[in-house]
Amino acid sequence: MKNNRRRFLGTMAAGAILASVRAADKAKPNVILIMADDMGMSDLGCYGGEIETPNIDSIARNGLRFTRFYSEPMCYPTRAGLLTGIYHHKSRTKDGKLVKECLSIAEAMKAGGYATYLSGKWHLGSDGPEYHGFDNNFTLIEGCSSFFAPHNLQRDGNDASHEYEKPDFYFTDAITDSAIDYINQTPKGKPFFAYVAYNAAHWPLHAKSADIEKYKGRYAMGWDKLREQRFNSMMKLGVIPKNSKLSPRDPEVPAWEDEEHKAWQQRRMEVYAAQIDCMDQNIGRLLETLKQRGQLDNTIVMFTIDNGACHVEYAPNRKGSFLNEKTRDGRPLRVGNLPDVMPGPEDTWQSYGRGWANTGDVPFRLYKKYAHEGGVHNAMVMQWPETIKVRNELTDAVAHMIDIPHTLMEVGGVSPPAGMPPMDGKSFLPVLQRAPPQPRGP
Repeated sequence: MKNNRRRFLGTMAAGAILASVRAADKAKPNVILIMADDMGMSDLGCYGGEIETPNIDSIARNGLRFTRFYSEPMCYPTRAGLLTGIYHHKSRTKDGKLVKECLSIAEAMKAGGYATYLSGKWHLGSDGPEYHGFDNNFTLIEGCSSFFAPHNLQRDGNDASHEYEKPDFYFTDAITDSAIDYINQTPKGKPFFAYVAYNAAHWPLHAKSADIEKYKGRYAMGWDKLREQRFNSMMKLGVIPKNSKLSPRDPEVPAWEDEEHKAWQQRRMEVYAAQIDCMDQNIGRLLETLKQRGQLDNTIVMFTIDNGACHVEYAPNRKGSFLNEKTRDGRPLRVGNLPDVMPGPEDTWQSYGRGWANTGDVPFRLYKKYAHEGGVHNAMVMQWPETIKVRNELTDAVAHMIDIPHTLMEVGGVSPPAGMPPMDGKSFLPVLQRAPPQPRGP
């Protein structure tokens, strides 16, 4: 009963807000919308995980954590819905581009006086962000690539491959560098909308050695004990109900005690955790930039994930336009989930596999590509200190990626541009206004 009351208060009291969210004489809020790639909800500290994510956790502490937030089960359908507020089967063409009539949230925000930026993954066809309302962009056009030498890297529609020639280049850092540059170039008094789309923690397993070292030995317990540990932490935090049950281990995953290649399996999870840790460090840089500019209080910061954990076991013979032929210094790549090759360096190309993905999606079943909870039930945390007055609260209001554009347009006082088809999403602004969210459906 106590937990139910807390969850109710998390939904209904998520912000001691006046009748109007933004009085006419107040500045429009800035927006930083952060999306991670291919992660389980339980990977985050604020949802019960052991990976060190203090900056994402701080967003949750300083605002609101959703426990029933949903995406599509794959990267590109989620991104289409996120940018248009319209389900992907209506907002994407057969070749993956956004339908021209489905104007993006960037186009809407730009028409409402916002500067608009994208830094990170696009994955919505060859028509890049510059065709869809973004003033500036630094983007990976494809769905994934090397973290050290990403293919199809572009800046404002032009080839940017020269940028990764620097020996210390790492894509997660570079995404943040560009996002910070864009924010800093925005004139004071002009609101900005910054979409920061990290490629972490999508394969390949590439991470910096110092970040990997932090997790050395941490996963010696194996996936069975880690699944139980995360499950218990999630219940303790209240992000899943007390009557929840842990799904069985995937039948294709052996018991940890029977796993033949324990050292290699541990290393895979260590690198995966390092990717997320590095992303969190970079989110901390974004938050620090807002502080330095005196804009933290009137900036909406949202963090979410495009779909559930990815169970793919990368095969040695798998090809793709995203796959590098060699490293920047000319070495051949060691491709595939080969137990005699430890992942992490630039010359490797591996994924973390079914056993650890089964852990990431605790307590749910299945993974990315599936419409089960493990594929579509995601984390979403947001803060807006000037408006969301409560701290460290949960809401069990149901919300979806397609709700984000409608919500941001409403809080930004932005009207849909002429010709924009009706959005399928519903604003979850009522959740922040201590009112029941709008009903789902048409």
